[in-house]
Amino acid sequence: MRTSAGEWGWAVLMLLAASTVAIGDEGPVARPDLVVLWSDPERRVPEAVKRELFRETAVLFASWGVTVRSSEGLDSEGLHDVRVVLLERSRLGNGGERVLGQTHATPLEFPAVWILVPNVREILERKGGVASPPVLARALARVAAHEIVHAVAAFGHAPSGLMRRGLGASDLTRPWIQVSNGFQRDLLDALRPRARQAILGRP
Repeated sequence: MRTSAGEWGWAVLMLLAASTVAIGDEGPVARPDLVVLWSDPERRVPEAVKRELFRETAVLFASWGVTVRSSEGLDSEGLHDVRVVLLERSRLGNGGERVLGQTHATPLEFPAVWILVPNVREILERKGGVASPPVLARALARVAAHEIVHAVAAFGHAPSGLMRRGLGASDLTRPWIQVSNGFQRDLLDALRPRARQAILGRP
């Protein structure tokens, strides 16, 4: 996470629907598109979960001024910015800690993200919770957003909030999630170098 010393703070996510977004007093900036190709190679993630997952992910990124355009398949003929692969049968561990997702930015032609669905479900159900389709979809969307930001914006981990290492059940399921001050600005800069120019009148 790229933040200046002493400027750590929190922002609650808000849904933005216009084609531009204002950042502080800097005026409107272009709302960049992020094309996500979702893959379910094992075809074991329920369709209801995937539909809600795509919607939750779009809402999350919209709150930061980014329009997510999702499609599902094994190949988009190079028309995607990042691929997100849902793995239902895979479980990975790291020193006893369950891995929820992994990011591979290089040497692939396009950044790719792997989401370990069983591990996410286990986090949700560890204390007797129920991973219903809407709850699982929200949790998967949070994990996907965390990894997508790693992949396309090269952000590191933050002390707390969406980008912290080791997201817990409350991080994955509460109605809102925190990001640091400057997160939106840095994300827009990373996704489109000219995104912070006004729509009209500037080269």
